[in-house]
Amino acid sequence: MILSETQVKSLLYNAGFRGAALNAAVKIAQCESGFNTLAWNRDGEDSRGLMQINVSPSANPQYATLDLFDPVINTQVAYQIYLDWGKNFKAWTCARILNLENPSNFYGIGIAFIIGSLLYSL
Repeated sequence: MILSETQVKSLLYNAGFRGAALNAAVKIAQCESGFNTLAWNRDGEDSRGLMQINVSPSANPQYATLDLFDPVINTQVAYQIYLDWGKNFKAWTCARILNLENPSNFYGIGIAFIIGSLLYSL
């Protein structure tokens, strides 16, 4: 089932993502699965569901028995992996592609842009 961006954002919020991390997680979900809860990458790995949780022996085999095609479970596991990696998205290929690995860096960029825009408008 393909979800809307609003539905995905709500699921990720309920799983624990907030602020810049929430926005990054939505972009990563779109890149990883196209918001398709039934996405399954079986080529060289075993990544499942909305956030493409990789359950191969070298990644997250502890989650292999969970129903990762259930978007609630998938986003909860994604949040746990995000925490396990030190509150960053380095576990996701799309995070590296989109340069969204560390959402805590985004706050400073946004504030600098706002301040720069305000100074320019004066």
